[in-house]
Amino acid sequence: MRYAALVILIASVFGFRYPFFQAATDTTSDNNMSTVLIDTVIVDETVLDTLCFTINESSYPKVTGLGDKKFEDLLNRQFNTNFNAFIDSAKRLYGGCLPRDEFGEYSSSDAAFGFANGSFEILTKTDDIISVVQRFEGERSKAWNPSSTTINCNLKNKTFYTNADFIKSFGNDINILNKKIKDYFKSWVAEFFGDDKEQSHFRDDNIKYLLITDKEEIKNLKFGIRNDSIMLVLEAEPTGTKDSYTTYIIPIDKCPKNINK
Repeated sequence: MRYAALVILIASVFGFRYPFFQAATDTTSDNNMSTVLIDTVIVDETVLDTLCFTINESSYPKVTGLGDKKFEDLLNRQFNTNFNAFIDSAKRLYGGCLPRDEFGEYSSSDAAFGFANGSFEILTKTDDIISVVQRFEGERSKAWNPSSTTINCNLKNKTFYTNADFIKSFGNDINILNKKIKDYFKSWVAEFFGDDKEQSHFRDDNIKYLLITDKEEIKNLKFGIRNDSIMLVLEAEPTGTKDSYTTYIIPIDKCPKNINK
């Protein structure tokens, strides 16, 4: 009963909207002996029959140990808001029941139901910096759509990093950024296909990935921090197939020396 009461209390404080339980603390991505903890909030599978839509078992982070309850609550609300915003969007994009036939069956089971789920990856967790990628995926009628968002915090001064903090490392230079993206995917595809000579055409210009064409686009990119490097977080389909369509985390450059000041 004490555990149930704790769950209800946490839900009422942070406004969690989907069934969940608190899993064990995730410490697999610790960068050092940090006193900051990142727990995993598990969202149970939820079937919305009226929408023919299922939220698969999902997760998002919950931070403790910051020493500043107000900022800790702000950060955790943001994680929760990101998850709920995705689910609301996914219900609109992938939900909605199709007409049934005279036997009460759907004409196409593939298109009849939508699915979505969320997860996260810790890039950095120290007493100075938290960097987390929240990953989301939605699917209906074999259409697979990954997306993501990043949260990067300077715990020393209780602020969130912005893209302006990250682009200093490559001087807002589109050419540098595009070369990093191109080199990453050329290497990724080479490893993906290995010695398969039939797929040799993917070794060069047929690789599909995002290229930045305007400096204004940089403002909308997603960045993170892993160890001492700035990472670009983006969705891509380098082989042109669903198997490769996911969220990629690409090393761009070393962090500016004063990134955690």
